[in-house]
Amino acid sequence: MKNSKLTKILILTLTAALLACSAFAFGASAEGEAQNPEIEIAGRNVKYGATLAIQYAVLQSSVSDTATLEVYNGDPANGGEFKFSVKADAALCNDTVNGIEGPFYTYTVPGFAAADVCDEVYVFVKDGDNVSETMKYSPAEYFYERLFVDDVINPNDETETYQKALYLSYLEHAADAQDYFLNFLGKENVTLVTDRHFVNIVGGKVDGVCAGIYEPGSKVTITPDDASVKAWDITTYTIAADGTVTTATKTVAASAEVELTGHTTVEAGEIGAGMYYDVYGGVDYSAANAYIVAKDGYAFGTYNYSSSSFTGYTLYDKTTYETTDNRLHLNLATDPKDATNKVLWVHRHNVKDSVDFVLSNKKTGMTSGNCLVYETRFMLVDTTGITSVISGTETYDYIIDLQLSKTSGTTGAWAGSSGPVIGKIFAKINAEGGYTYYLSSNDHIDTSSTGGELKIGEWNTITIEVYDNGKEIQYVNGERINYKTVSTSGFDLDATYDSVLMNMRYGLTGGAGVYFDDTFVGFIDKECVAD
Repeated sequence: MKNSKLTKILILTLTAALLACSAFAFGASAEGEAQNPEIEIAGRNVKYGATLAIQYAVLQSSVSDTATLEVYNGDPANGGEFKFSVKADAALCNDTVNGIEGPFYTYTVPGFAAADVCDEVYVFVKDGDNVSETMKYSPAEYFYERLFVDDVINPNDETETYQKALYLSYLEHAADAQDYFLNFLGKENVTLVTDRHFVNIVGGKVDGVCAGIYEPGSKVTITPDDASVKAWDITTYTIAADGTVTTATKTVAASAEVELTGHTTVEAGEIGAGMYYDVYGGVDYSAANAYIVAKDGYAFGTYNYSSSSFTGYTLYDKTTYETTDNRLHLNLATDPKDATNKVLWVHRHNVKDSVDFVLSNKKTGMTSGNCLVYETRFMLVDTTGITSVISGTETYDYIIDLQLSKTSGTTGAWAGSSGPVIGKIFAKINAEGGYTYYLSSNDHIDTSSTGGELKIGEWNTITIEVYDNGKEIQYVNGERINYKTVSTSGFDLDATYDSVLMNMRYGLTGGAGVYFDDTFVGFIDKECVAD
């Protein structure tokens, strides 16, 4: 087909004609006409036939009066079968359609019984050598668009209340027709229209279209129309038996595979805490020695804080060395939550001075921006050394701190002293006599705070954003918990600080261990929003 020179096809309306009539027997026929008893009316019935018709509107000024609507049962660009051509209806439409003023030619595609409500047609307008875009549509999509795109599912006035009842009742009727004619009589296994999920996407497409109806549990990847879109806001609707509608919205990376669990609307969203690794990548520790080489600009090793020396990449086997004294043990381990996944294991046992670990360079390709992001999944798995830190009358103290730091190149060589502390992980004695763990930005955790709690033995996503204006924002599992000033004079982040150094303080008279996975360190441009 040649490139389109026509106005985009507009879906005007869906008309429903209920073809039902009644017959009653009377004692006599029309006056003067004799009855013939041999003529017998054997029965009466209502035909379940072509009760639905899709209408399309095409701007009159964009086509000639001989233009036709070409109808296919599949994508004509991929072998779809031609069904028929439709001429314009006799009367023009002078309404405003989707914000566009008419007049319009209208084209009507009939032939949809209730059981065929999910049947899709592909159409385009042909006017001599010019053609429009191809549009896919179905009666079911019409009803779902009216409900979820027009937001009639949450009626705001009396008209919408009646519309909602009409659209939902027809979908229920169509589902009953599918169940009877297709599944029962036809011995098919059709997913009913009321069990399928409608998806509408603003600013993106799935399989080349911006809306469609999918089998429940389908997984789709949405392609943005604009490459600058890095995330999607996914809103899922749940309709209870009493008609109550609830919604839940989550933000995912634009490249993420989305599982459809209900009727869904999709709009461009903003990348936030907990998403940086998904969007920009980083290190997942899935391959042996992946963190030792300068993979994607990252390097990892141990640094002796007291002597200001980088001690290199000494690795210790987890089974053999986890009880060896005076060591920071570093290696890969099996994810306790997923036997197929590898994670970074860091274990400290009876180390007498402070030893830092996980020296992470900024990510290649993410080397400029007003905000330095450190994000990692973190699991505290062994706490045998915690009691040596929490002693006497002190009921809480930090066990790990995080600092901005400097590195040289991508080899992990130490190039200077550490910078300001940007976060601490605290252990606090709880009412049950055990310990609760928190991410905090203070020297000591605010004992009244409930934010930033970390679950032991579970994966927690820690995100810290440090801005060039000297401000810092912390998150745990995507929830914002702290906002503070790190430097009153601000930071020259690009030129000075390019990594995050973590110091394990606990384990002075015992062992303690943590796991890391999915680590991102890099620069982005992002507005710093205060509390």
